[in-house]
Amino acid sequence: MRKVLLATTALVALGGVSAASADISVSGSAEFQYDSWSGTSADSTSANDTNIAATTDFAISASTVTDNGLTLSARTFQDGAADGSASFAEQGFSISGDFGELGFASDEDADAF
Repeated sequence: MRKVLLATTALVALGGVSAASADISVSGSAEFQYDSWSGTSADSTSANDTNIAATTDFAISASTVTDNGLTLSARTFQDGAADGSASFAEQGFSISGDFGELGFASDEDADAF
């Protein structure tokens, strides 16, 4: 009897759990640049040369509304530079509700969410 009661209690407890969903956005871009120039004229002081550069950007944003009406948002943005370095250029989160909005971010204000 005790085992049946525990199993029923566990099923009832699971019935109260609802699936949470969040809006998630993933975006990015890549840029490739090839430059070539030559100094073929007699009075040119530059030599023939080339330059190759590439940059990439990657962003993830998420937002959800909780059961009590609060909106939670988060964002991170990674910036890849032409020199091969990468940094998290922007990141932060915000909580908003009837009271207004409270946001924490680096290199960006809460309006970005």
